[in-house]
Amino acid sequence: MAFGQLRLDIKDADIERGGEPVLCGLTLCASSGEALQFFGGNGCGKSSLLQAIAGLVPLAAGEIHWSSAGASGDGVRLTPEMTFVGHETPAKLTLSGRENLRFWARIYGVDNNEMVTDMLGQAGLSAAQDIPVHRYSAGQRRRLDLARALIAARPVWLLDEPTASLDRDGVEAWTGAIAAHQDRGGLALIASHDRLELRSRNVRLG
Repeated sequence: MAFGQLRLDIKDADIERGGEPVLCGLTLCASSGEALQFFGGNGCGKSSLLQAIAGLVPLAAGEIHWSSAGASGDGVRLTPEMTFVGHETPAKLTLSGRENLRFWARIYGVDNNEMVTDMLGQAGLSAAQDIPVHRYSAGQRRRLDLARALIAARPVWLLDEPTASLDRDGVEAWTGAIAAHQDRGGLALIASHDRLELRSRNVRLG
């Protein structure tokens, strides 16, 4: 599946938490097929920026907008479908990985049990797919987040520390999935303490 052309423009963005500034005057743009990695110490605004892009927290000043435009900036404004991966998994802990992914698949309009099994395999959860998520390690929960992103097939991925608690194989599963997402014209915006091996632009905050 190839995605249509998207462009993200952020202009003079300020973000506050509890009335205190965490990010001031950020301006950047990003387009389909790109990955941006945001770096910086704790409290520099990485997570808050992703939440603002997702529409979960308001800007104190500035603007964020999406369009179908290329470099000319004359496209139609829109709100693209996004997958947000935060610090905590949204999985129901009493259900298995397979049951959770089936539930999410139905939300995303996918009624295909074979695809659910395939995405769990791509995320490295084949052996754990029928285990309740409350028994998953932190790394396995991150792998389940990957399976959710894969089955959602949305053009924009907002990823907050997606490789936290993962071993090398888990990190490679995520980086491979992000690279494939870029190849389909998807856009990935990633907050991370560690640089992932990707074709990406690196943006230091703070």
